[in-house]
Amino acid sequence: MKHQHTKDQVSFGQRLANEAHRARELAYSLPAGKKRDALLEKARLADLGARINGWLVGPELAPVKAGSLRPRSD
Repeated sequence: MKHQHTKDQVSFGQRLANEAHRARELAYSLPAGKKRDALLEKARLADLGARINGWLVGPELAPVKAGSLRPRSD
């Protein structure tokens, strides 16, 4: 059985952000306790993952294009 690769419609970072939002909404619907705390921690970690993913795919870390580096002329 072959695994078909398809382009995700939603980016990884956006999926993390969506999961954080969903977990936070569910947590706020629960009374204080361990389950609520666990969902808030899940939301915090998903937000952190989305932020780190943004750093990794951001333009600051884009690969250098050939010919874009010129020697300095001091």
